[in-house]
Parts: sequence; C-alpha cells; structure tokens
Amino acid sequence: MMDLKNIDLIELRNCKNYLKLPPIGQLPLLRRLSIWSMEKVNYIDDDLPDGGPVRGFQSLETLMMINLSSLKGLSRKEGKELFPPLRGMDIISCPDLSFRSLSSLKTLFVAGHCANVVLESISTCESLTSLNVVGTEEAICFPEEVLRNLTLLKSFYINRFTKLKSFPNGLAHLKALKSLFIFNCDKLKSLQEEGLRGLEYLQCLSIKWCEEFSSLSEGLQHLVCLESLEITGCPKLVALPESVKHLKSLQRLEMSGRYSAVLVALPETLQHVPALQYLDISGYPTLTSLPDWLGNLTTLQSLVISNCPKISSLPASIQRLTELRSLSITECGPELARRCEKGKGEDWHKIAHIPQVNVRAPAKPKGYNSNMMAASSEVVAASVRMHCRRKLVGCSGGCRFK
Repeated sequence: MMDLKNIDLIELRNCKNYLKLPPIGQLPLLRRLSIWSMEKVNYIDDDLPDGGPVRGFQSLETLMMINLSSLKGLSRKEGKELFPPLRGMDIISCPDLSFRSLSSLKTLFVAGHCANVVLESISTCESLTSLNVVGTEEAICFPEEVLRNLTLLKSFYINRFTKLKSFPNGLAHLKALKSLFIFNCDKLKSLQEEGLRGLEYLQCLSIKWCEEFSSLSEGLQHLVCLESLEITGCPKLVALPESVKHLKSLQRLEMSGRYSAVLVALPETLQHVPALQYLDISGYPTLTSLPDWLGNLTTLQSLVISNCPKISSLPASIQRLTELRSLSITECGPELARRCEKGKGEDWHKIAHIPQVNVRAPAKPKGYNSNMMAASSEVVAASVRMHCRRKLVGCSGGCRFK
C-alpha cells in the first residue's frame, strides 16, 4: 500500500467475488471512497493487523455505499474511533447495515431497500445537519426513535414512504430544523400539531405528491419563522387553517393542484397572511375566479396564476396591490388573455400599474397530462441518479484510483 499513499479517491464497483476490502483504511490521504455492488463484503473496515484496534480512514470525508446486500457494519471492531473526519455518507440499498455514532457526520443520504435497522442507526448521529431519506413501497412507518437525538438537524427530506399514515411526533425534537421536505407519502393525511410544536425555527416547508394529504392542522401557528410554504399535487387539500394568520414571517406561498385538485375558490384564510410577497396558484382546473379579497394582500410583490383554465377575468381589487411588481398569467384560457391585452383588454386598466406583466394563453385547450403523474413515480430513481452523478465521475466498472 506504500505506493498508493497519495491516493485521495477510490471507487470500487462490481467486484462481486471480494469477501473483504483491501486495507484501504491505512491510506493516509484517502478522502473519498465509493463502493458499489460488492455483494459479499460484510464490513468496510475489516483490517485488524496484529489483532489490535486500528484507527482507520484518518482523512476520509465522504463515503458512498450502494447495493451492498451483505454489509453488516462499518467496522468489525466495535468501539474504536472510525472515520474521525467523515462529513458525508450515502447509503443506498444496504438492508442489513447498522452503525454507531459518527461524531463528525454532517450529511446523510439513505435510499433504496433499507430496513429499519438502518434507520434506527441514524439516531446515533447526533452531529447531523442534513438528512435525506428515500423509502420504498414496503415502508409503512418512520421509526419514532430516528429523530430523537438529532437536535442539530437543519434540513430533513423524506420521500417515498407511500404507506406512511402519520408523521412521528419525534419531529418536535428537531429544534434547529430550518427546511422540511415531504414528497410522495401517499397515505399521509396531515401534520399533527404535536409534531409541529417544536419547529420554531423552520423556514421552509414543502409537501409534494401526497395524495391523501388534506390538512396542515392548527399546529401551523407554531411555525413562527416560516418564510416559504409549498404544496404541490395534494388534491384533497382545499383549505388552509385559521392559524395561517399567525405566520408573520411567511413571504412565499406556492399551491399547485397539478390538474387533479377539486378547488373552486382560494382558501379565504389566505387573505390574512400579513407579509406575503410571492403567491403562485397553478393547476386548478375547477377554480373559476379570483376573489375580491385578493386586494387585501397589500405586501404582495409577485403573483403567478397558471393552468387555471376557468378563470376568465381579474378582480377590480387587484388595483390595490400597489407593491406588485410582477404578474404572470399563463395557460389560463384565451378569454382571460384577451381581457388582459395591453392597452385594449377590459381588464388592462386593473393591471396597468404593474411593471412586469406576462400573459400567455395556451395554443389549444389543455387538459390533464397523464405523463406528469407518471413522471412522479420516477422521482426516487431520478433522485438517486442525480445524487450519485453529483458526487462521482462516471466509471464503467471495476476499481478507480485518483
């Protein structure tokens, strides 16, 4: 190994007959290690010369493990300090992997077929600031204990827990959380107030493609620092709780039905958001008009209306939006586009004060696009592929050193 002492990157791929890895933990400058499809390997650090403990991987910063079906742990020798500078780790389809506290780990990505033993190990990584978990069709719950000790976590992304019916109340332990992303949790109906109570520093909440999601709950009032709220592809969510008026920091709201939501009017509670600057309403085929109270959103600076084909005119109250700098109306039908035509449309005088106006009608009537929903089923695979591409240079197989 002395001839390899300057190596800082190793990729091992499809070495299916390896029973154990070479003693790469002794490489003093190794910073990045990626291991793919080595089905017989049980441990990453399996090198214990002279029967004594080894302080391995002294420079390792990122570790990626993909399709390691027999992997049991990071080290055969428990209790020793392993990977002391490790900052980022990816675990993809390593169903039997368990690990103990990694004192320096900041970012963790878990995806593919990973059993609860993998998820339960996360709770020992108390230094985590970013956690990204992509489940499987079989995942029916998110273990409560996973979130218990993650008091430094700032970003939490959960995707593809298609049978998850409720979010763990352990969410309230994430006192430092700033961003929460919940995607493709088809059975999830709401975020319970108990879980939201502790998220005082949450700034961004994004909920996408959750078919049964119908309520944000009054617990929304606890999100006193929330600046951005995005709800996409949640057809049963047609109202916002009264507590939305307590969101004094909320500046950005995006609501998109993606052509499947039965929304006939904007939620009235929306008018009480005190500091809203950006509003995006899209993909509601049954929305017939914009309310007169839209003029109450006097802090609004940007308004986007798209793919709402039944809206045929703008309310007169839009003239009260004197802070509005940008208006975009697209794919909302030819009648609305005609009425907003510059200089001669019936509604032009209502929006003439806005510096940037973009109105575009569809070339022909546009209905439900089945490809959009089909595309959502590819989210997990695409997420994993893009994540891997960001971290690795392409390799056709075997081993690569740099």
